Amino acid sequence: MPKERNIIQEVLSLFQQLERERQQHQQRINEIDRALAQVRGGASIASSVPASTKVSGHPVAVRSKGGRKPGKGGNTMSLRQRMAEVSRQQPLSVREIVNAVRKAGHQFESSDPIKSVGSYLYGPEGKKHFKRVDGKFSPLATDAAPSAKAGTSKPAKAKRTMSPEARKRIAEAVRARWARQKAGK
Repeated sequence: MPKERNIIQEVLSLFQQLERERQQHQQRINEIDRALAQVRGGASIASSVPASTKVSGHPVAVRSKGGRKPGKGGNTMSLRQRMAEVSRQQPLSVREIVNAVRKAGHQFESSDPIKSVGSYLYGPEGKKHFKRVDGKFSPLATDAAPSAKAGTSKPAKAKRTMSPEARKRIAEAVRARWARQKAGK
């Protein structure tokens, strides 16, 4: 039984080591993205990276800035919250909302944010949170009041994924340990 615990502890240790290594690489990638964004005048490279790629034939999620899941783009609040914030004082058209949200610091990952914001606002989810009068949108009463927690809540925990290479290294380490244990019996 103690030998099994040692194997589990070794696997967990290897996993934690790989996670730390991944975080270090992600921090460096974030630094590079920020530098490129400054050179490009605020345009992030994260929007040009595909949401998933294949490594050794396996799909691997590519995280955007900040190590968050794709779609977050490093924004401190959701697009819906930001749209409600900018259209709270007076109703705005889709184009005005997009411009105001950009001025507020929201980074869009869409190549055409006007289309994506418009499809959201005119769609069923947008109708739950915004009212439309004469082609201009404002938040419904339930979304109009600023939340005390707006921008302070923690992002949802990302599901931890392991690269195929990391899985292979762990499996090889476990097999080697088992082989050593069998030889020692």
